[in-house]
Order: sequence, then structure tokens, then C-alpha cells
Amino acid sequence: MKKTLLLGAALASTTLATACGPGGLRVPSALCGQAFYTIQVSRQNIGINERVPISVAVNNPCNHDLEYRFVAARGTVLSQNPLLPMAEYIAPFTGGEDRIIVSVYNRSENTNLPQQQAPLLVMGDGLAYVEAPAAGTELDEYDNGVIKVTGIQGAGVGSQAQQVAIGRQPTISPDGRFVAYTYFPGDGTSQIRVQDAAGNVTILTGNGGSFNRDPAWAPIGSDLNQHLVFSSDRLSTSSGQAFNERGEAFNIWRVSALGQNLQQLSSTPGNDRQPTWSPDGRVIIYQSNFSQNQIQNYSNLWRLDLTSGRLLQLTYETAPDKGAFEPSFSPDGQRIAYSRKYIARQTGSGSQRDYQKIWLVDLNTIDIPSLQAFLPPGQGGVGTIQPGQPLPGTNPNVPETAGNREGNFGNIATQEFDEGTIETTPSFSVDGRWITYVRTRGDDIRTVSIPGNPGTLGTIGFEPLNVLPAGSERAIEARWARQSQSFNRF
Repeated sequence: MKKTLLLGAALASTTLATACGPGGLRVPSALCGQAFYTIQVSRQNIGINERVPISVAVNNPCNHDLEYRFVAARGTVLSQNPLLPMAEYIAPFTGGEDRIIVSVYNRSENTNLPQQQAPLLVMGDGLAYVEAPAAGTELDEYDNGVIKVTGIQGAGVGSQAQQVAIGRQPTISPDGRFVAYTYFPGDGTSQIRVQDAAGNVTILTGNGGSFNRDPAWAPIGSDLNQHLVFSSDRLSTSSGQAFNERGEAFNIWRVSALGQNLQQLSSTPGNDRQPTWSPDGRVIIYQSNFSQNQIQNYSNLWRLDLTSGRLLQLTYETAPDKGAFEPSFSPDGQRIAYSRKYIARQTGSGSQRDYQKIWLVDLNTIDIPSLQAFLPPGQGGVGTIQPGQPLPGTNPNVPETAGNREGNFGNIATQEFDEGTIETTPSFSVDGRWITYVRTRGDDIRTVSIPGNPGTLGTIGFEPLNVLPAGSERAIEARWARQSQSFNRF
């Protein structure tokens, strides 16, 4: 049954000047003065990206020609014909309050009836994920998957998942209006695309020959503009102007959600990828294979200060084909969760094993000011620290030398010392209470969560919680939205 939402202390009403009713009959002015309208929606609490019909009930005794205008504060409203008192509301990709705003224009009298609003509540916290085409199948690095969004309202409980796009690496904007993702056209290139709740797509990186991936949203600043960072192998001129011809390395770039103000941020000789933007908007942390002043066959985390342009290396991996990947900032900006590939001795046997687990770095334990910054050639810098060279500073949490493989890595978050369990794509929940990641054990792939601040001992004895609703076992990537407030119903 539909609910009629009457907003304000009383029903809005307006006087219609012409007292002429249907068939030319005269209608008393008193009756014309009682014209009003109300907004009707099928339900007030809806799920993320769900669609619900809207209608307007009008008392129009003078039978005037009316035009209906619909808009939503965060979601999208589709209206096929402005002369019809009906439309469709599409919820945004993040939970929270929204409102439908309706105004009615009296074409017969060239006047507007008082505007009305109907409140809505979008349930849950926004989570975007990628599914493989079928159970037991795998996606290669450059294959598109099915991108879905859902509103998580508790452990394993959420709104109906909605398919929104085809691609990889989806990430929801802080205001919930957009989802950005990487799309592979199949021609040896890739694009950063942004899509709104109605399915309208904008290609931010053009249709040229460059390879673009790893989109990450900035927090919304005081100017309310939205920006993304991403990695690209496109080239740029000496003045920093981009063109689509491909180079030999990836760098970090920034662009607005409208595809404007494209700007290169990093320019090391290595591959700079997988950026994450700090909640205060001042810092970007990303992974790179540039270390010890040259390109390496391992990766580490780097810190880029957007005001000064200063680059600092945070972790010091030196083992071939290992390192730190997929960093994610906590909502308070104090921690970094990431997926680490490393070698460690197995307890008991003493044999060395390969692991890929979720690790956590507390940025308060890193003596960041003492780390030596990388300066490109020609700027008077000496590059990064050489292997075996003592690190500056006196912070006891800073490793003794740059060759120490435990340098600045923080602590393992999960304590699942199982070589066959692979942990990837960590992401902090909206309130920071959980770290969500994809856990792969053979053919068993699950999106699970552990406490967001597990301490130095990790989560010994804690069985990670399933996150996605039943039937979503094929998820291979998952990322929480960066909405400012949690609407999770634990």
C-alpha cells in the first residue's frame, strides 16, 4: 500500500485565479483556492541503487494544465513526460538521508505552486564489488567482470545487489552519486569510467592508446568538487600536458569527476600504481617498483605530499617479486591496510614459505619526517636510501637499514599463517571498525571482514565475518564507499 507523505505543518495550497472548470463550467473561486498536491512514494526506506516509483496526487478543481518537475538531493529522478504526475527515483550508491523535491508549474496561469519535499532513507553502507562470470571461473588481470553494488546493513545482511557496469576496480564516490571503475575495451588499452546511478557513463581518460587503471576518489573538499587519482602510462610534455601515447612506466594522475583538469602527480622512473587518498586530502599513498634509486623487481609503499610534492618511501621490501600492494586509508587517516607478498619461515618446520596477507601500518609509528625524500634528477636530491645504509632518525619502529625486509611493514592483520590462503583488496569500512578483504582458498572465494584495529598480534582465534549477502560468493574485488557517515545497522 502506498504511503502519502505530507510535508510541512500543513498541506501546501495555492489559489488558481481562473474559476473555470471542466467543460467550461464555472467553479467557485473558493474551490479553486483549495488546489494542492501531495507526493506519493511506494516506501520510505529503500536499498542502495534501487528504483521506486513516485507519483503526485493533485487536487485541481479548475482543471489547469500543470507541469511537474522532479529532482533529488543525492539520487536521480527520471521523468518521461513533464505533463505526467509520475517519475522514477533511483537511489544513490551510498546510504543515508535523501529527499525528493517536487515543484508544480501552472501553465494556465504561469505560476508555480509551492515546492514540496518527501524524505527518504537509503539503507546501509555502500559496497562495490566485482563478480567472476560463473562459480569456479577466474578473471585475468585485464578481463572485465560484473560490477555490482549493495548496501550492507550488518554482517552478511544487505540490500539486494544491483548490477551497474562491466569492468574492474569499482570505487564509489563520497557523495554516492558515482561509481568509478576501470574498463578494458579489448584493444590493448584501458579507460577510467565514471557512471551515475541512472547508468550514464563518462570516460575520464579519453579513447586514446594509453593504459589507465586504479581509480581512487578524493574526499570532498570545501569547494564540493570531486576528483580522482589513477595510474596511467600516458606521456606528458615538459609542461605537464598529457597526451595518449604510451610510455614505459605508470605514473599517478589526477582528474575531476567531469574529466577536467587532468594533472600528473608523480614522475619517478618506476611504475607508480594503486593510489589511495588520505581523508584530509593532503596525502596520497601508492605502491611502486622504484626503490633505492632504480627500478626493482619488488614493490613498496610511497607517500606523496600534495602540497609540497615531497615523495617518501614508507616500506623497504627487497625480496624479488614481493612487496606491498593495494593500500587503503582508514577513515581517520591513521592507518594503512595493504596486501603484502613476502617470505617467512613457517613455525615449527623452519622452512620458508610464500605468503600474501593483509597487513596494517600505524602511521603514528613511522618516523616520517626522518625518512629521506626522493628528489628527481636536477633538483639536488640524492635519491632514496641505498641498501645497507642506516636510516635517519631515532624512532625505534624505523628499521635499522634499508635492506631489512621487515622495514616499516607494520603488523599482520589476520594471523592466518596458511600459505594457501591469499588475501587481497583490503578496504576499511565506512566507520573504520572493520577491514574487509577477499580471501581465496583454492576455489573458495569469500569477501570477509576482521576488526579494523587488531593490534600487534592480529586476529588470533577470530573467524572473519562474511560480508556479502548469500549468493555473492564469486566476488573477487570489494571496496567500501568513502561516505562520511555510516548507516550500517549492526
